[in-house]
Amino acid sequence: MIVQSIADEKLHEVHIDGLRGLAALMVLAVHLEIGKFSSSFLRSFVDAGARGVQLFFLISAYTLFRSSKLKFHRDKYPRRNFFLRRAFRILPLWWISLIIFALIDGRSFHDCLPDFFMYFGFIRYIPGTDVIPLGWSIFVEETFYLFLPVIFAVVTNFRRATAFCLVMITVCAVWIKGGRRIGIPEDVYFLSLAPPAQWPALAGGICLYFLLESPTVKFFINHKWGNRVLQGVTLVAFLAFFRSNFLVATVSVALLFVSAASTHGFMARLARWKLLRSFGVCCYSIYLFHPLVVRWSAPLFQKLFLKWSSEPISGELQFLVIFPLTAFLCLLIGQVIFKWIEYPSVQLGKKLIRKTELAV
Repeated sequence: MIVQSIADEKLHEVHIDGLRGLAALMVLAVHLEIGKFSSSFLRSFVDAGARGVQLFFLISAYTLFRSSKLKFHRDKYPRRNFFLRRAFRILPLWWISLIIFALIDGRSFHDCLPDFFMYFGFIRYIPGTDVIPLGWSIFVEETFYLFLPVIFAVVTNFRRATAFCLVMITVCAVWIKGGRRIGIPEDVYFLSLAPPAQWPALAGGICLYFLLESPTVKFFINHKWGNRVLQGVTLVAFLAFFRSNFLVATVSVALLFVSAASTHGFMARLARWKLLRSFGVCCYSIYLFHPLVVRWSAPLFQKLFLKWSSEPISGELQFLVIFPLTAFLCLLIGQVIFKWIEYPSVQLGKKLIRKTELAV
């Protein structure tokens, strides 16, 4: 079942929902620690599911830049409305999940203040700062949102988008190498998960926007032979780079994105699969709450599964059985949260924007 998307009907691209769903499942896979894989090769691909975060970044920057192209020319107060939309999209569910995680883990009100006011990302190297698992990625996106209206005004074509992406890659390299030299703490991967290290993926999403707006590129990826070349390059890049560090792996993830944007081919069909799209529509709910589902349900599924077998079961077989069950449970919970919290919050934000626009 696909719940109603919150995307603007005029801007909604079906395959984007599928890509979001794929990203959510990739992240879920890497957090599902069950059994020991007999194949280190397969284990490395499951662990590389962490690159689903980079896919989220690409999608976020692409969709926000695409929507801003229309709304910044249509709205009376585009920058104010942009920040209102992002606030109602992110904060209500963020605050609710913060309360839930704090209560479950016995966190005090004082412990939650950095997360509540969204400045925890600056002090993540302090043990225990993260109340919400994976909250660092939300912080990265929030910092990017702050500069997006300015970026939107400056980056107006593919050439500038490419230059901006190269600047962000340089910033990433300087931040990580320079940070190590001057002794910036590396606890809980603070250096590599801080915004400057992750901005290249978001800049890459802007490049993808301009790339896919090109009639030449559209013709190529939708042409029979051009699409075959794209599928082949994507497969080679996936096998070669997907298990690399987050910066290199973003290249293979970006190619997956472009392949999904075409009208045919494996990735195009996969991204338009209804079940995968249903994960994508409520991916934010799944993303925030899947750690709790994994924490409680995965051990139970594993215990039941192992109880039925008198022989040792490989990690691969356990994964093939337990992953779909956990994913399905995440989907059910995600759809409920989306229906009762996410969707109403976004609609409330839109209603407020309409009222303030009419009042002026």
